[in-house]
Amino acid sequence: LVTLPIALIVFPGTLGEVTRRSVVFIVILGLLTGTVAHGLMVFAQKSVPVGVISMLQVSQPALAVLWSVLFLDSSVRPIQIVGMALVILGLAMVTIQTQRARH
Repeated sequence: LVTLPIALIVFPGTLGEVTRRSVVFIVILGLLTGTVAHGLMVFAQKSVPVGVISMLQVSQPALAVLWSVLFLDSSVRPIQIVGMALVILGLAMVTIQTQRARH
């Protein structure tokens, strides 16, 4: 409901294109990402260290682009590849440094 007024301003007249089928997909997407995914995250917090969970959370945007390329045949611009590489490199560096500090 927060984004609805913005959507009405930015995309005027496009809400008429919503079909029954699209509503079904919107509900499924909302349930899967909102309920199942976040529920699993809460469950994981009981057994996975918070540092690991935070690193996984930071990697989500880069992984989302990767999955969209693999499964949705999306295209990626070179600057996006650079950004993804920086995120993954940063995560790898933090992970390696954390592991060295533990030993």
